[in-house]
Amino acid sequence: MRSFFKILIAIPLLLSACGGGDPEAQVVGAFFSAVQKGDRAAVDRVSLAAFDDKLESWEIVERGPESEAPFQLADLEAQLKTKRDEVEAQRTGNTSFISDNSDTYESYKSKYAEDPSAPFQGALLAFHEELQQRQGRLAQLRADADQLALDVEALTNAATLSLSTPVDASFEGQIKVKPLQVRINDGSGDKTYTIVLQRYELVDSGQNRTPTPRWIIAEIQSPS
Repeated sequence: MRSFFKILIAIPLLLSACGGGDPEAQVVGAFFSAVQKGDRAAVDRVSLAAFDDKLESWEIVERGPESEAPFQLADLEAQLKTKRDEVEAQRTGNTSFISDNSDTYESYKSKYAEDPSAPFQGALLAFHEELQQRQGRLAQLRADADQLALDVEALTNAATLSLSTPVDASFEGQIKVKPLQVRINDGSGDKTYTIVLQRYELVDSGQNRTPTPRWIIAEIQSPS
């Protein structure tokens, strides 16, 4: 397995061979060079996105305006913790609801086992509706927590790739974003893709250091 230090050495060597002193062209050039060679490891060193279409040549034809957004990993992690607490509270509440209505729950299970399509009535109907609502809330909370966990992972991975160093919630700063219009020839004609670059300009407040950021490819939008 390659060491982390070997990977860090390989990144500037790879970029220096593509695009001269133009950092945006460098990262795009390194990416497409790796794509043409089928070098997945080299692709992953500069991009979060894959490119599976045919490629013979490419050219940056337009550079969009640079924008920025706050780096909100700490906020996302706080939201995730809150949501997971809500999941646990709802799960505990559902368990208590069943325990407090154990006789009704046993009758409910028995009737459902006899005929799952039979309608509930009276107390069993009220119990069924309440249980369904509770289970629905729990399922939604779990889905929300899962999405937040994915968002945290994606943001962490993107920042780590841009800074070439592990990133956590102690990092603060801005995300620079720049779209490029890239004309790609696949052998049969030209197609224009939008390649979204990101650069994470962050300060590690925990270690009082400022890692050097670089552009990475965050997204590739196919022609509509």
